[in-house]
Amino acid sequence: MIKADYNVTAGTTYTFDVVASEWTLKQGTNTGAGTGFNFENTSYPAGTQFDLNVTSASTSSVSWNVTIGSEFDEGTNSGFDILGFVLLLFYPIMISGGFSTWDQDEIEKGPELFRLFFVDPVGYSDLLTELSNDTYVESMFTDPEWTFSQLQGEFVNSSSTAVFDWYLSGRYYSSADNTDFKGVYNMKFAFDKTTGAVKGFRMYIDYTGNVAGSIMEIDMVQHFEVEGYNLPAFLIFPSGFISGFELLIAIPTLAVIGTIAYIIKKRK
Repeated sequence: MIKADYNVTAGTTYTFDVVASEWTLKQGTNTGAGTGFNFENTSYPAGTQFDLNVTSASTSSVSWNVTIGSEFDEGTNSGFDILGFVLLLFYPIMISGGFSTWDQDEIEKGPELFRLFFVDPVGYSDLLTELSNDTYVESMFTDPEWTFSQLQGEFVNSSSTAVFDWYLSGRYYSSADNTDFKGVYNMKFAFDKTTGAVKGFRMYIDYTGNVAGSIMEIDMVQHFEVEGYNLPAFLIFPSGFISGFELLIAIPTLAVIGTIAYIIKKRK
């Protein structure tokens, strides 16, 4: 995943619609909820549009900037963006570390905007073909702390737009860390096979249990798409909700822990 094949031109602008974004959280005795999304520590409602401007591009990465209201952010997408998906698998642990001091105001701003705007159209196609195979994924996931009750994936790669859908329900248990949570993780995204530009992204997370002995519950949904594109519905809808998702992938534990620490540090 270190060599990509992006074919996007600097100066290109994409307009996104944030269709939905909200969450409810519980940590210990604290509870909170937020609608809309958090962008650079400012809350914006669902329905907000924003422009993404490509500032530079090569075969291995794409750099971009986004301005929403008075807030600005810039970043680079590369073949390592798959680590973002890995982090979501450990979301209760991330939240527990990121909110070690509960911040009600931050919770009420809604979940942070998930910045997946480009994916390597060649490397991702190969990877997602494998990840849509249930047997392959189950065979490569050997972490004894995870057990999964259901996994289903689909990768439709037959037209100019590729669409990946992943549903997983399972449980994470670590007696050493006094951590035990279970739930559903559902993700779907579509991307242009020529440019690698993401056309739509939707995720739903529903976890309940405890992290380090403290109650932790998370219910979150976020959905954005390029103006004029309609991302198809999830393959599987969790019972009692209109969306659902989860993921698993064999990445060395050290890499996962290191990336989680980096995200938490950046958040603070």
